[in-house]
Amino acid sequence: MREFELALLRRDDVIRTLSANLRTMTENRDSLQTEYMTQASQLVEQVQLLQDQLKQVSLPDYMDTSTDQRHLAFLSQLNLVGCRFLMTAVCVSVVC
Repeated sequence: MREFELALLRRDDVIRTLSANLRTMTENRDSLQTEYMTQASQLVEQVQLLQDQLKQVSLPDYMDTSTDQRHLAFLSQLNLVGCRFLMTAVCVSVVC
């Protein structure tokens, strides 16, 4: 009977340890997720600000067509990067 009681005490101790570890890991995950989402939001704001600034830049008349096309291609790439980042941020927040 004493062995059974010791086994139950060991089991309870293992359960307490595992519960504490799970609680700590959950808190760490939540903290990291909050930090990630904060940084993601800041990056999105910066990308949007850069996009707005680039849209406001007027191209001088003396620029040739190839420069205009490069500028438009850059804007498209910047927009694509911003969209991909937003999609990644949303996917990560949903998974976590």
